[in-house]
Amino acid sequence: MADRMSKDEKAAPEKAKMPTKSLFVALDGPKMSDHVIEWCAKHLVDENDQVTLLHVAEIMTVSDDLPDGDIGGDIDDVYYAGMESAGQSIDKQRLNKDIRDAITCAGRKFLQECAKKASSLGMKRVDFKLLFADQYTSAKYVISDYVDEEGPNMLVCGSRGMGVIGRTLLGSVSDYLTHRAKCTVVVVKKPTKP
Repeated sequence: MADRMSKDEKAAPEKAKMPTKSLFVALDGPKMSDHVIEWCAKHLVDENDQVTLLHVAEIMTVSDDLPDGDIGGDIDDVYYAGMESAGQSIDKQRLNKDIRDAITCAGRKFLQECAKKASSLGMKRVDFKLLFADQYTSAKYVISDYVDEEGPNMLVCGSRGMGVIGRTLLGSVSDYLTHRAKCTVVVVKKPTKP
């Protein structure tokens, strides 16, 4: 009878594979993101933690209210240079789809690179989620809503060290999340120069 295992003993290997906590890591920009991922690997993430990397793709679209051929700003000059002079009209729906596709592709590529870095630093359970904001919605609201909906144990974000004017005019994402998120929020400060 010595070779019989109790239910607890049989469940032990399965228990070891289950995530111990769920961490969301909000990333914005390569330099700070690398620092946040490295900080999490060194100070926060345990072997079985589930880590979800978040990034908000901010999509600015061209308004349908603008007259044909005038999409405003410098986009005319850069994106569709020469089309009007060639007698071609600008298809705003196609332009908006192209903008969304390019930003989505760049966001996914960024998150894939971050996930690869996290895995190389020993994080075993890493996935990612690309979130979207339009020109009327700030990234901080999108992150806050997603975090509240999904309910991780913790949210980690970086602080770019904006000055008083920047925080006043733009509003700090980390400050907003610290006060509004329903879970614990860890803010990783910008690295100090040696």
